[in-house]
Amino acid sequence: MYAGGSVEPVAELLAEDIVWHVPGKSPIVGEEVSWRTVGVYRIEDGRIREVWLVPLDLDRFNRIWDAPEPL
Repeated sequence: MYAGGSVEPVAELLAEDIVWHVPGKSPIVGEEVSWRTVGVYRIEDGRIREVWLVPLDLDRFNRIWDAPEPL
């Protein structure tokens, strides 16, 4: 999915009321970037119910997700 594949196979694994725990501040601004994280998943009834993302470099992760300063 992250490499441009279909999201449907992933969506089938997600509970309708999934809760995501993602550190950082704001949406990514569109330039191509990369980072490494560890994902911790809680599975219930065969579906992903909760997700914690643990960045291996939190400062970089925050910089990637920071919104640009307003002009």
